[in-house]
Amino acid sequence: MNEKAGKLATLKDKLRKIATPFALGLVSFGVLFLLAYSHGIGYKATVEITSSRLIVEEHPCFGGIYSGSLEYSLNPFLYPVSHVSGVGTTEQFVYVCKPYDYSGDSAKEYAQARMLFREFLKNIPYYLAISSVVALGLSKTIGRVRTRLRKSETELLPT
Repeated sequence: MNEKAGKLATLKDKLRKIATPFALGLVSFGVLFLLAYSHGIGYKATVEITSSRLIVEEHPCFGGIYSGSLEYSLNPFLYPVSHVSGVGTTEQFVYVCKPYDYSGDSAKEYAQARMLFREFLKNIPYYLAISSVVALGLSKTIGRVRTRLRKSETELLPT
């Protein structure tokens, strides 16, 4: 019975050694993702709609076509690959939207989301590297703290 308990304890320790850095990596990746997608922190963008047209297809309010320009700047610490590759700061877009969007808000959101998604994909290796370094550093620190706590507990126990 003790042999099974010992194997179970070592398996539990091995799982903890793998799961802790993985979980910490996911959390740090999530934080980087939120920072990168935060307007004002990860990027700044302004969208200007230059033209719009109503598409009439079997109904007077079928949809609309919006075209415009997107001007943006990316945080070089959160988008270093994009910064080094010399990504432009303006781009043109065309978007077909639903008939109820008369102001073109969905076209503006589309232009920003397309740009952010494209730039985020370029920078995924950077985010993974930073997340790995943070996860390994934190897991080592947590391991040292656990060791010191166990050591202090054994010193405090009466003999």
